[in-house]
Amino acid sequence: MLKERFKPEKSGTRRWLVAIAAAGLCTVSMSADRAGFSAKVVVELLDGIEFAYKLRLLDDFAFTDTSGKVWLARQGSILDGESVPRELYALGGLPYPFEYRKAAVVHDYFCRVRTEPWHQVHRMFHHASLVEGVSETQAKALYAVVYAGGWRWEPNGSSCFRRHHRRLPGQ
Repeated sequence: MLKERFKPEKSGTRRWLVAIAAAGLCTVSMSADRAGFSAKVVVELLDGIEFAYKLRLLDDFAFTDTSGKVWLARQGSILDGESVPRELYALGGLPYPFEYRKAAVVHDYFCRVRTEPWHQVHRMFHHASLVEGVSETQAKALYAVVYAGGWRWEPNGSSCFRRHHRRLPGQ
């Protein structure tokens, strides 16, 4: 009788745990579905020798990552694609630049404005490359290149920034 008394609770508990696990899996898959780009990249090629290979972003463009964070590259920004170190391309295994063009636009923007920590920007680039269709192996190689040779900075307001970039007397 004692065994029968606890048996329904045990199976009810098991069902409850399965339901929680299923809800968690649904949440993960739904958040992965949210990842993507906002629209087309619209740019203007800037003329003039001082603007060699530079583009102006004509419309806002964004990448939304799997956590729901929106990485918004603002209209009017100047981009040049230099946030991905070209000298490391000789290592091989990297995708062609047109394969991760949208990811590069958002990455280049955040490398210039430096409002987010560098390691988060490089990680976003990895995820954006995958969403754009770059293979897992190529996205990892691309991430390794930007992690090893890409830009690094301390965001404004960090303790390192305050310590090394204090205002001089009289400013």
